[in-house]
Amino acid sequence: MTRPPIADREATRLRFMTNMSRIAAITTFLHSGVAGLEQTGLFRSEGVRADLLRAVVVFLHASFEDFVRSHFRKPNKKVSFSSNSDIERALKRLKVEPALYKDLFPPLTQMTKRRHQIVHRADLCDAQSDTSNPWNITDDWQLIHWHLVVAVFYHRVRKATGPISMVEDRARQNVECALVKNIEFARELVAFPKLSLEERQQGAANLAELSNNILGTLKLNVEMFLDADGKPIEGALIPDVQT
Repeated sequence: MTRPPIADREATRLRFMTNMSRIAAITTFLHSGVAGLEQTGLFRSEGVRADLLRAVVVFLHASFEDFVRSHFRKPNKKVSFSSNSDIERALKRLKVEPALYKDLFPPLTQMTKRRHQIVHRADLCDAQSDTSNPWNITDDWQLIHWHLVVAVFYHRVRKATGPISMVEDRARQNVECALVKNIEFARELVAFPKLSLEERQQGAANLAELSNNILGTLKLNVEMFLDADGKPIEGALIPDVQT
């Protein structure tokens, strides 16, 4: 299968990674307990804090869209990313197999719909209201999930369209694993309210452990790839997970 040439593969990578680093920095800042930007209740955000999180959704979607468009031979403003079929058509233009990305289609289209709700409807409760729904724990989880999904999409496209280093391939595997763990976290979170009072302590511990596992999975250390003598370690890549 012939792949379209990318004008500047490295520039595209740097732009995407810079945007994703900015998104990560903003969300980390918002969750650091800065005065005036604290949560207004248990897992609830309102006002400026909620609006900044909505802006992150828009920024994330724009980064995803920019990355895909950067692979097109010719700019095409008519290409949209509002549905599964839109994403599939875009992938075909990239000369990659859409079937390898179909597990990412639902969350990517959900992110697109939320971006549309925020940008074109001000994320209001309804057309006659000037009140926004509060940003809650479900929104927090979705934003994390969309961030992971966009990262997975990026890494799969990078691998499908050109050579990548062993370190980059391990980063791809790590984020794939984190995505699976985040879905498991959601299942535990949904089940938590149904637990008895006696079971909730263990349930909370399980959620905390899963959260830490997700963060730990994303880490990349030199020791994963090079031994004490600076030689590559055999088996630095792990078996790919099935999503």
